[in-house]
Amino acid sequence: ETCRPEEPCYFLHSDMLHEAPVCIGIVHDPEMLTAYGNVYWAFDATGNRNTGQLVRLDFQQPHGPGSMDHSVAAVRRYVEVELIKGA
Repeated sequence: ETCRPEEPCYFLHSDMLHEAPVCIGIVHDPEMLTAYGNVYWAFDATGNRNTGQLVRLDFQQPHGPGSMDHSVAAVRRYVEVELIKGA
């Protein structure tokens, strides 16, 4: 659910993992191989905020509304893939 401009948005899954602290782009992967289909790819521009790395976030298992446990996830940072903002 998208937050309206007058609402504060907290506790988004991408925020909870803290694995892509300077995420400047994220996309859902519609793959069907994982159990719940909760895979996202992020452009993390940590460093100079113009270049960054590709990060795969698999939230693996939904926790339901109200739960704050975001510990069940698999994160892979592709350090060999350098992304350039605007390229």
